[in-house]
Amino acid sequence: MRLRFLLAACAAAFLATELAADPVVDLKGKGRKLILHSDVEFDRKERQRVKKFQKEATFYGAIAVDLPSRGKDGVGATWGYNSLEVAQQHALKYCRSKTTQPGANCVLLLSVVPATKSKGSFNETLSRKSLDGFAGMLERMEVRPKEYAAFAASNFYNWGWAIRETKKQAQTDALNICIGGTKKAAARKKEDWARVKIDPKTNKCRVLQTFSPSKLINKKAARRRLSFYSCSARNFSASSAAIQPMPAEVTAWR
Repeated sequence: MRLRFLLAACAAAFLATELAADPVVDLKGKGRKLILHSDVEFDRKERQRVKKFQKEATFYGAIAVDLPSRGKDGVGATWGYNSLEVAQQHALKYCRSKTTQPGANCVLLLSVVPATKSKGSFNETLSRKSLDGFAGMLERMEVRPKEYAAFAASNFYNWGWAIRETKKQAQTDALNICIGGTKKAAARKKEDWARVKIDPKTNKCRVLQTFSPSKLINKKAARRRLSFYSCSARNFSASSAAIQPMPAEVTAWR
């Protein structure tokens, strides 16, 4: 029970820029909601695609459609991002890259966000899959309390964590794991990313959180610190992450 409380509290801190009283976080991945940006009448095929996205997409995500063709010519979708802003930008870019008709006008249709978030703080959190990865690191820290732990993430959907004897090694290895995932994702999506013109510089991995051994030796005190201090997403804006084997995707639904 105490471990469950620890994980829920830490995830809650990532899901809010300011801690609220009795935060509730769904670690099973059901805590999401949809925001409708545009009212577009689709044909039957496009309605099915939107419904599938509504059912399966995890935060943060977005759909952009070409209004003149009502999504028949250009559709862009993203999901599993850390940043709502980046997810929306990439959805729009992908829509525009696929639109060939004159007078194209890609607009945001839907966004996927955490159910527990306020609109003003969407850019200060981790994706659903990254939160799962962060929770996994916390579990591992329980059996290795005398070592340093570090968690790193990229702006899109890669992340990595490491538990090592020194702070520098933990941070270095966490970054390298994140960078390795970023390179693999770029290789898989080389053609798509080139068409959408995704700037590699925006996908830089950063260490978001580091835990020192002194905070973990006394587990009871550690839980209090982790719950209300150590799990804050400091200086983490418009960032993104995801977990393998189910990485975030950018697709045009062709």
